[in-house]
Amino acid sequence: MNTLGQRIKTIRESVDMNRQTFATYIKVAGGAELVKQWENDEKKPDENTLEQIAVLGRLPPLCWHVGERLTLMR
Repeated sequence: MNTLGQRIKTIRESVDMNRQTFATYIKVAGGAELVKQWENDEKKPDENTLEQIAVLGRLPPLCWHVGERLTLMR
């Protein structure tokens, strides 16, 4: 199973951004070093930041907590 850090890195790479550009885009003050810590699972982003990353990756924010896409039943 992918860790949160691996999923963040995958999204960052899929939108073709380096860590500094990614940090600027999602408006976090810690810059590239903070993104590196997330990717290495040393720190975790807060809820608002997770939501911004999820929007960037076009995934529902809840996916970050459960680690998979959810399908709504009709």
